[in-house]
Amino acid sequence: MCLSQKVGSETCDSKGPGLFSLLVSLFSCCERLLVRKTKNANFPGSFFCFFVVRNIQVECMCIPKGVKGSSLTSSFRAGGDLAMTTDLGETLVGLTRVIPHGMLFFFPSFQKLETTLSRWMESGLWNRIEEHKEIFSEPRHARSLDKVIRGYEERVDHSVKGESRGAILFAVFRGKISEGIDFSDAKARAVICFGIPFPNVKEEAVAKKKQYNDGERK
Repeated sequence: MCLSQKVGSETCDSKGPGLFSLLVSLFSCCERLLVRKTKNANFPGSFFCFFVVRNIQVECMCIPKGVKGSSLTSSFRAGGDLAMTTDLGETLVGLTRVIPHGMLFFFPSFQKLETTLSRWMESGLWNRIEEHKEIFSEPRHARSLDKVIRGYEERVDHSVKGESRGAILFAVFRGKISEGIDFSDAKARAVICFGIPFPNVKEEAVAKKKQYNDGERK
């Protein structure tokens, strides 16, 4: 894990004129800055690959309130707000009615996912969602994940053929589903994020990054 782009830049500088080409994957503004700040290596040309999806193909929006007027928040204090949880479900029912094929819905944690789905089962919102989308949920244990993914993808494929009503997959930020799985085309006609995916402050990589940034400010 590299915590600063200047480390890579210094490595390139040390190579001097002997460095003729540089390939960087997972490009971001930091890596682009790294290339531009490399002093001793002279690149006569550069090529950057941008996202293949055009702006007109993606619609991003924030939904601050539900259809019944409740503020949609995933904060800890709102965890016991039944009115908000119900309004979130009512809003989702409306979205599942108009969005075709596959939908992904991410929660901040497994606890939030399980609590919310349990309340929707008790209130009948679960059944109303299932009128439009078959429901799948990310399991805590990885051994059950492949079965869930296969089931979700099969239902979406059938919906493309007009043989099913589509599916919705509930998952968590930083979970197995949110990292490294390609949900292309009909498998992700909508991606809904409930809350903000804050990093886990107890993870070693996050702690090291925080320690490094604190040191750089001094």
